[in-house]
Amino acid sequence: MLIDDDEITNFINEQLISEMGITQEILIAKNGKEGITLVEDRCKIRNHNCPQLILLDINMPVMNGFEFLEQYQQLDLPSSQSIILIMLTSSDNKKDIERIKLSNVIDYLSKPLTVEKLTSVMNKHFGT
Repeated sequence: MLIDDDEITNFINEQLISEMGITQEILIAKNGKEGITLVEDRCKIRNHNCPQLILLDINMPVMNGFEFLEQYQQLDLPSSQSIILIMLTSSDNKKDIERIKLSNVIDYLSKPLTVEKLTSVMNKHFGT
């Protein structure tokens, strides 16, 4: 799942993920609020159709990445619905980096997403 307000970034990342054959379906949300709605729909309502990986931007309108994380923690998802959260951001702000490290985000990557970065994430967190 991609959560980013930049349509061009989403398009490029969607193409990259598709070309790598990682998943058949890529969910896209343009802000954290849309992301929460999609996660709730997939994990609670449709049951067992959660995304396995979320690539989350920090700076977005409506609900930013950190606000998404706060809401996500309150979703009370079943333990079987573990989602790997990775911050994908262009921010090099030291406060943002420290906040990421203190959050429930597993890892963070700097934009742009590349085959090498995505391969590393997949190997590290999924063993593929």
